[in-house]
Amino acid sequence: MDCNGEFIIVKVLKGMKLINGVKVSHIQNSEKMYHILGEDDQRNIKDIPLNKNLNIIFIFFEDKNSKYEPYEIYLGKCCLILNPQDSSKLSLKYKVNYGTESMLIIKNFVLSSGIDLMKDFKDNSYIFIETSMTPYQKLLDSLSKYSRDQDFIKTINPSSHGDDPKGKLSQKNSHVTRVFSHRDNSGVDPRSEFQRDRERILHSKAFRRLVDKAQIFTSNKGDHFRTRMTHTLEVVQISRGIARLLDLNEDLTEAIALAHDIGHTPFGHQGERTLQMLLDKEIERLPEVMQVSRRFKHNFQGIRVLNYLEEKYVDFEGLNLSFQVLEGVLKHTKSCLKTKKCELNSCNHSCIRMEDFLVLGEKEFLFLQYKFPTTLEGQVVRIADEIAQRGHDLDDAFASSLLSYDEFEKICSIKKLQELKKLTQKSRDKENDKEKEGFYFIDKHNVVRAELVSSIIGFLINDVVKNSKSRIDRYDEKDELFVTQGRIKELLIDFGLETKFIVEYLENEISKKVINSKDVVVFDDSSEKIVTSLFKAYLRNPKLLPDSTLRRLFKEIKREGLDVIDFRDSEVTLLSNELERIKLYTFNPDNKIDKENEKYALKFDKLLHAIIDHISGMTDNFAINEYQKLMSS
Repeated sequence: MDCNGEFIIVKVLKGMKLINGVKVSHIQNSEKMYHILGEDDQRNIKDIPLNKNLNIIFIFFEDKNSKYEPYEIYLGKCCLILNPQDSSKLSLKYKVNYGTESMLIIKNFVLSSGIDLMKDFKDNSYIFIETSMTPYQKLLDSLSKYSRDQDFIKTINPSSHGDDPKGKLSQKNSHVTRVFSHRDNSGVDPRSEFQRDRERILHSKAFRRLVDKAQIFTSNKGDHFRTRMTHTLEVVQISRGIARLLDLNEDLTEAIALAHDIGHTPFGHQGERTLQMLLDKEIERLPEVMQVSRRFKHNFQGIRVLNYLEEKYVDFEGLNLSFQVLEGVLKHTKSCLKTKKCELNSCNHSCIRMEDFLVLGEKEFLFLQYKFPTTLEGQVVRIADEIAQRGHDLDDAFASSLLSYDEFEKICSIKKLQELKKLTQKSRDKENDKEKEGFYFIDKHNVVRAELVSSIIGFLINDVVKNSKSRIDRYDEKDELFVTQGRIKELLIDFGLETKFIVEYLENEISKKVINSKDVVVFDDSSEKIVTSLFKAYLRNPKLLPDSTLRRLFKEIKREGLDVIDFRDSEVTLLSNELERIKLYTFNPDNKIDKENEKYALKFDKLLHAIIDHISGMTDNFAINEYQKLMSS
């Protein structure tokens, strides 16, 4: 129904027969009739055209010592018709869609609309016509149910089957699973399923923000040190190279690699650690049943960003990426969401509420019973991320003079690292030979560093390809999981045992030099201060959050079916009181968890989510600027 322009307000005194009709209409979603009796009301609506679709609001109130106090409100559609029993009079045919007893919503509507149940209605009149739709729309926003089609749909793009890779265990287009079906309105889309995923990630805002998120060193250290974006591109290059050598799906591999760190905070892992520390402290204010599921880790946040937070399409929330990509992002790291109840090396993610991150779709398609990706492409990105980290950590350590070549040779002097020592000696010998031949280096240190790091990365890649090929050849492709789901139940993409030791030893030794260095410690200390200050400021005064974050908080609370008002455009005192109740919520274990207690526990939880989403999405510079603005005010 087109109901623009005006709406009717009907005040209903407690005890009137109309109350029963309104409630029945709401419960049964049925049409009912209101026969208008008063002469004043008949005159009030006589200029409204018959059968014109209108919006209607019923306000139930009671008279307390000549003070009209509303206690319920209902909203729906109506039209004016001739009274079936007396054609000289008019009646309202109506259907109620929404209703509430929430005094928060009722008071906000009354205050925002300026309606006065005594003064705005003539004597013995119960009908008032409002010409502005703004109050109605704001009430509708609070009362309308959150609904999105979340049916799982398996989509297949037959036109792109020719792009399938040759590898027997590679992911094919026919394996693709998504939350929402893909609709190609033009009817002509030659892209493969995973190519579409890759391009959606490339065009997302969250991906662009990686350019100003630190890897280990702050950008102030110099332009040639890695950022989260340059690290991502290196993982893409390594991943795609391995996928090509193993005949795997390169588009899927690249999509996972591009998105694998998209949930990262500003200031590298220190930002992540700080958010977890702050969250650990605040969740103690929640009932214990809610505490175990509230955690932060960048791989889980990546799922939330891709599946829900990114907003680019009218048809669906999130980017609607395949579950193959989402699983690869989730499991690209060996780290999990540690909780107080976690046992070392036994985490299967059962201790968290996955629905907080995978907001849309079914978590069974992430195959959480397996700690590793169940696609070989996801396993490739997992190992490529590790190779890239070892390579650029070593490169940055050399570039920052935190590690010398002589020190590195000493590290590689143990028997199990002889392969690395050979590569180091070969790089330095090559440089010396070139100099003897008269070759003139502009920056000899830089060339030797690049040569050595490149050779180590090449060594690690070759080891992965060699060992993985033999595992793939031995894998039984008649396995039930592969036959029915196209998934792999074993970790096939990995280093050999000797190389795995080299990688782990190298990580530990470089960490001693880099992570413990003064430059990194100073950067981490500053980062912790900034993130902590931002978090506390937003929690102290949620109105400091941007409009987009407050709108999402409104939506998140509405998703839970809780009463909510606009966090920016509501009556000032009422909104301030509501925010005070939310941000100061603390569960008292001596009190039972009643509906009111549970309601504000959920609202506080959603506020924490909103703050975490906002801070984790910041770039380094944005966080610094926001910190400076908030601290100077």
